[in-house]
Formats: sequence, structure tokens, C-alpha cells
Amino acid sequence: MATVEAVGSHSDGEYLHAAEIKNWRHAMGGAGVLDDTLSLTVTEANRVITVPAFTAWVPDGNGALVYVSHAGGNVNVTASASNPRMDLLTLDASGNLGMQDGVATAETGDVEEAPLPSLDDDEILIATVRSPANQSNVLAANVRGRAVQVAQPTVMLAGSSSAATSTTSTSAVDLVTISGLSIAAAAFIESQFNYRKTAAAATMVGFGLKVNSTVVVEATTTVNSSLAACTSTQEVQDGICSFSITPRRTNYQGGILSIITVHTTTTARLMQVQTTLLANPIPTATITSMAIRAINDTASNAAEVTDWKIWTR
Repeated sequence: MATVEAVGSHSDGEYLHAAEIKNWRHAMGGAGVLDDTLSLTVTEANRVITVPAFTAWVPDGNGALVYVSHAGGNVNVTASASNPRMDLLTLDASGNLGMQDGVATAETGDVEEAPLPSLDDDEILIATVRSPANQSNVLAANVRGRAVQVAQPTVMLAGSSSAATSTTSTSAVDLVTISGLSIAAAAFIESQFNYRKTAAAATMVGFGLKVNSTVVVEATTTVNSSLAACTSTQEVQDGICSFSITPRRTNYQGGILSIITVHTTTTARLMQVQTTLLANPIPTATITSMAIRAINDTASNAAEVTDWKIWTR
């Protein structure tokens, strides 16, 4: 076995392939590994590359970054029977580590002539691997670290949901849930979402918040007591809710502030700070999921939420 540092650098005179250039562009946008050392173990005889646990910011392909905590694992390297090949070891936004095989290409003495496959918009590059034709092992010398280390951003996107989801329920229910979170008790939380009532009815819709399994603010049809709400004016209404949660500590579990702006026909725009009623203290445990809850006065209307994002700092 041999060790190769994944956080590598290019030497003078080296080719710079399109995939490597794109990886640097991703790094300029904040995408890359957070570890200053990331050692790949190459088991040459078995053609296996072992990647240790590491963390990274990976582009999601839509302009945002996704935090990935990878547990590490083994990746198998194959060889072409005809010509040498250049492959990519990558990590995608879903947390998948894998090899992308290049195109086997005859060489005329230059080991860099085999083209690299392209790097997808939701991937970062960990290493390139040159596989000579019919070679029964993978040499550590042919594995080149191409990971770029980036700094931890001050504000991090912890989770998001862009789908528009609605309910006609007249009792408070979970409407949109973001799972897979890992938000420490000491973190500040900022969050925003769009909401609306979908029918021109003289009825109310309200929204609440659940943290893990605890309903922190219940959805009610009273404007000032919910996390967010629309008024009973007989019209379709839409709004934005922006809420903040301060670090959660013993004796400090009520730190939530909600501000809403509602577009109405009669007042053009209603903006207010919500006097949210705390149903239960905000849990001090690590937050693994959050849910927006919703309720309607009558089933003739629908409460809808879209474009929900959660940031931490």
C-alpha cells in the first residue's frame, strides 16, 4: 500500500485539463474539501483507493453549496484492455464518492494524451487516476491529488426545500419538512420562506414551526400568534416569513423572532413583527429536522409554502 495526498497542487509544465479547470472554478465559489490533509491509501495490487472520512462543500448544480460529511470508503479502479485511460475520483452533492472512467486513447509517448472525462456541475474533483492498458495494478505514482481546500464559510446553508407544498387541512399539520440537518445548540439560525393562501376567501391561514419532534410554535388562524399568517380579507394573499433562532442553552430556549410581510389588495403590503406564542421550549439538542406546520380556517382554502431555506452562523 502507498499513500497519496489528495489536497494536491499542479507542477510547472503539467497539463491542466478542462475538468481540473472547472474544479478550480468551483473552488472560487467556495466548493472544495475542508480538511487540510486528506490522505488516499492506494492498494496497488487490488486496484483499490481507500478514502478516509472527510468534509466538503459541494455545488448542488443550481448555484448553491451543499455541506457533505463523507464517512469514507473504498473505490475500485478498472483498466482498459486496449489503451491507457485517465479517470476521475469525484464527490457529488448527494455524498456519493465514485470513479468516472475516461476514454481509452492510444498514446504517442505523452502520458497526458488520454482525455479526462468532464466534471459535472454538482461534483468536486478529489484525484485523477491514469490507468495503463491491461495493467493488473494501479500505481500510486499514477494517482494525483486534485482536491482543493476551502475555508469554512461564515454563513452556511444548512438545508432547503424549493417545492411548493399546500394543504387544505383545518387542523395543524406538518406541511414541509427538511431532514438531514446537523445544527449545534450554539449555532445562530436564520430562515426564510414564501407562503400564501391560495383562494380569494374571507378565511385565515397560519403557519407554525416544529424542531425535531417538538412543536415550538403552533400554526393557528390568529395572525399575531403564529410564525406567519395571512389575513381574513377576501383575496388571494402571499407573503414572506423571515425568522431567527438564537443559540439554545439551559434557561435560554425561547429565542425566536419572526417578521412577516404580506401582500394584500387593500393595504398593498402589511409588514409586522410576529408576537409568536411559544408552544414549547426550543430543544437544546442538535437539530436534525425542522418542519413548517400549517392550518386553514376552512377546507375551501389552502395554505402553501415554497422556497424555504435554513442558514446557520
